[in-house]
Amino acid sequence: MAIIWRITSDSARELRDSRLATDFMTLDIDGINPNLLMRWTELRSVLQHLDDNVGQVYDNEDSVKKALFDAGGGFGISWMLAAGVLEQLQSQEAPDKTGDYVLPERLPPGVAEKLGVYVYALLDPRDRSIFYVGKGVSDRVYSHIWSAMGKAQPIEGSPEIESAAVKSAKNQRIYDIYHSGAQVEHFILRHQIEPEATSDQSAYAIEQTLIDALRLLDAPGMDAVLTNIAGGHTATQWGVIPLTELILRYAAAPAPEIDLPFVVLVVNFARKPNVSAEEIYEESRGWWKAGPRARNTVDIPIFIIAADIVRAVHRASSWEQGEEGKWRFTGHVDRDLESRYVGTSLAELKKGRSNGKWNMHGWHPYI
Repeated sequence: MAIIWRITSDSARELRDSRLATDFMTLDIDGINPNLLMRWTELRSVLQHLDDNVGQVYDNEDSVKKALFDAGGGFGISWMLAAGVLEQLQSQEAPDKTGDYVLPERLPPGVAEKLGVYVYALLDPRDRSIFYVGKGVSDRVYSHIWSAMGKAQPIEGSPEIESAAVKSAKNQRIYDIYHSGAQVEHFILRHQIEPEATSDQSAYAIEQTLIDALRLLDAPGMDAVLTNIAGGHTATQWGVIPLTELILRYAAAPAPEIDLPFVVLVVNFARKPNVSAEEIYEESRGWWKAGPRARNTVDIPIFIIAADIVRAVHRASSWEQGEEGKWRFTGHVDRDLESRYVGTSLAELKKGRSNGKWNMHGWHPYI
């Protein structure tokens, strides 16, 4: 069982109405200042800090002491009051609920620079609601989770200004999400933000960001950002994208050279979060304008990509003809090629094409 100290929206009220508070204010106790005004000042300070830290979860006693007792206005918090509050907040929970929370790690090297200045949203996966929007650089998007879950880390840039009520509500929401077994979803609404040349351009950028954010509310996963995509190109290339997807793109290593022959398929469906390998395979099978050279190559490797990143590799063992001269393949996963290529980028291969782009129809044979 893991020992934690959790501050809830009821913690301040419970302390105010407790026998501890009554005894602290009325009894003659050795070692405690007999001045009732000083006692009340101590109690009020702790109550205020409880309200300011609603939703926080601490996994060690020193952290909760620092949050509640170290900012006492120049005076210390009496041992009786401090010990009683710590006992009130302490609880035991099974490791699978509290001890094993999977919190986000810092961004991989190079990703923060490619994100630049960005606007982000925190989304509650339980009801698909956005509960916080902010701007930042570097790891700012993750800082709220670390803080709410008692794992605060140094963050680049100035802190966001928010009221105590907003901070308390945000921390409580984050804790409730993780306590339910879910995880906060992080979306980048717009990144690489730079000063716009004209007021019209600024207005259009804001307009597009709001449109993308509203689509996000309507559609789970990444449907919101697929609206304007054709053949792997988007009209809002800096628009709403899950942060996990951006990290994958910006941290991806270039793919090793691929031996001929092979086929590259652009399948935007493959970049949706939480899709299974079976779903990617079924979505990728067809229908394609596959020529005879590719179809007649035994077990030709097919690299399935989205946003230049390899998502899966299959070998086509047979072909089925459909309408309008299009074909669908049946095949199997090539585990060896997947271990070498999945998660790598084919951006350099794309640059080497005559126009530097993938075809709109998504079929690219290299024979």
